Amino acid sequence: INHNPLQNIRIFLEQKPSNRLKHIDIHELPDLIACIRDYSQRSAAIALELLIHLFPRPIDLRTAKWVQFDFENDIWTNVVHVVPLSTHVKQLLSELKELSGSGSEYLFPSNKNIYKSMSDG
Repeated sequence: INHNPLQNIRIFLEQKPSNRLKHIDIHELPDLIACIRDYSQRSAAIALELLIHLFPRPIDLRTAKWVQFDFENDIWTNVVHVVPLSTHVKQLLSELKELSGSGSEYLFPSNKNIYKSMSDG
């Protein structure tokens, strides 16, 4: 075969709306971070900023436990991932620890039960 017989097949296929996650352009990132930092619920703001800095799946951050963080070696070990912790991330985590004061093993405990992580809602 000298050519791809399906090369132009897309013109015959129905285009479906994309289900991709919303995103921003890189030049919008500073404004997004500024909005996150100004958010009134500080623990939620920290969670959003950690998502930007650490790139975890949301469920991995939502269910993260303090014991997974090694501040001496600057790493977060989450199941099979080892994520380096920057100085800024460690500052955010330190602030989060002070804010929580709940004694929960979770970074983001449930409002109703400190023995569970926050819900995905």
